[in-house]
Amino acid sequence: MLDRHPTGPSSSLNRIVRAQAGLARLLLGIALASSLGCSGGPRGQTGANAASQAMVVVATERAPGGGGRLVSVAQNGDRLHVLTQGQSRKVYIDRSPEFTPDGKMLFFASNRSRSRVDTTSLWTVGVSGGEPVRITQGEYSDRDPRVSPDGRWLYFCSDREGRFQLYRAQITADSSLQSIEQIPTGEGEVLSPSVSPDGQELVYMHIDAEGDSALWKVDSDGKGQPEQLTQGPLDMAPSWGRSGAIAYSTKGLGRPDADLYLLVDGESQLVVNSPTTDELGARWSRDGRYLFAIGMYRSAVDGKPLLGSLVFVDMQEETRVLRVLQDSSAVESRIGLAIFPDFFDPSAMRKNPEYHEALRKVMLQEALRNEAPLQAK
Repeated sequence: MLDRHPTGPSSSLNRIVRAQAGLARLLLGIALASSLGCSGGPRGQTGANAASQAMVVVATERAPGGGGRLVSVAQNGDRLHVLTQGQSRKVYIDRSPEFTPDGKMLFFASNRSRSRVDTTSLWTVGVSGGEPVRITQGEYSDRDPRVSPDGRWLYFCSDREGRFQLYRAQITADSSLQSIEQIPTGEGEVLSPSVSPDGQELVYMHIDAEGDSALWKVDSDGKGQPEQLTQGPLDMAPSWGRSGAIAYSTKGLGRPDADLYLLVDGESQLVVNSPTTDELGARWSRDGRYLFAIGMYRSAVDGKPLLGSLVFVDMQEETRVLRVLQDSSAVESRIGLAIFPDFFDPSAMRKNPEYHEALRKVMLQEALRNEAPLQAK
């Protein structure tokens, strides 16, 4: 993405920024284009109780014609509604959704109206769907929208000055933006901001000239000095929870996969042990009870993503269990999630299956399905 800035960061930084900035494109282009996922249009409420059919997240899901659309997902994992639609002969990837505090609108990043799939602008759409509206203009790339708790400010990352930096803008009554200004963060690149519960600070992923990423924080008004929180070298996508704990993904010492960790009082704590899969893009529920992420299952042969799943942990459980929001009608590969700003029914959430057991069954079914034509011969 930074190829058009020849005086920009080093090649190693370019590689990690392109990898992070193109994460949704990679997962959609490889994982979602696989035989797993994409089962058509919206599904109605088919006998499930009201609690299980209440919205819990919005995520990116492969569209029937290719690309990625935003869908709302119920507490039992079923797709409720398709919120954004593509157009014929044009592949859109709608990603990085973010709710307004009242839950009525979504901000998101998309390559709509852009010539490159990995160059995005910011858009809005109603939570019930409708025609998306573009709210940032220009040839640069804007991504990672995050709304302040009071709904007054939108924070996002943009390469409008030649490298990805942190910006904020005032949100107007019609959800458009005004008075865009940069928040100084020093050298390097900035991605994946998250707003503190009181709206006074931002935590973000900082990428240095060597390509290492660590977590930093800064005052949300841009007046203070940035402060480093972790040492890296691969700390990613933080989410600031109601209790003050910051969830993020990293590869622990001697671990081949990326897991969820909490940063509490300067100390990092493993959330749950999840071997063989990466847990990425942490997001907290409004009350801080549930920690969500994308569970990414990769090929053991070449490491390519095969299936993205919406996973979560109930942080109040004595023994933490990684569960999955699994669609009952089809295997759907999903990435990038926004958490609906409401409280969820613990009994309905607890009925969701354990992630790795559900994943094992899906992979077994897929293997049997692929073998069936050979056996028929």
